[in-house]
Amino acid sequence: IDTTLNERGLRQAMLVGHRLQSEEFDAMYCSDLTRCKETLEAILHYQSAATPVIYKRGLRERDFGKLSGNPVGFLASESKRLSIDVNELVKRSGGESENEFASRVIEAYLEIVTEANANGYQNILVVTHGGPMHILSLYWIKSAGFRLGAEPTQSMYRHGNTAVTRISIGSRGDDGVVEYINSTTHLDETQKSGMSIAV
Repeated sequence: IDTTLNERGLRQAMLVGHRLQSEEFDAMYCSDLTRCKETLEAILHYQSAATPVIYKRGLRERDFGKLSGNPVGFLASESKRLSIDVNELVKRSGGESENEFASRVIEAYLEIVTEANANGYQNILVVTHGGPMHILSLYWIKSAGFRLGAEPTQSMYRHGNTAVTRISIGSRGDDGVVEYINSTTHLDETQKSGMSIAV
């Protein structure tokens, strides 16, 4: 479902934009879904208008098919009721399997690395969703062997709204360091909560 940011989400977007205002980006990559575009608009408020923006479908949240828009708890209860696992339920409902989702996101990341290298980009911003960040965090640490630059102060794999993760990588997308992960220091406690939905 292509939803818009609510009032809290818009405030969080402005706060992350303010946090990133001293950063200079050679390019910005963004999911083509509206809520990420709105987040990027808030970030661009503090950035140079000349920075190229590239929208990528591959950065979208997982497609849950007909189940999109339901609370995550519904997926668990419905799969239990039908005596199938959640992944099978999502596939039967026209959505992506976990493996299809992970492959799409990792492919989008590797495309970004290739494009950044081809264009000589040194510092890029990627605006995406919590699900893709979960996939990428697992990929960087467990598959690509990235080192952790600092101990995470929050969950490494469940990313909060507008959480910032910073990585440094070699030219092929490997030999990397996760400098920090899932950082929400720009948000006060009232801004950190949110409800997970199948989007």
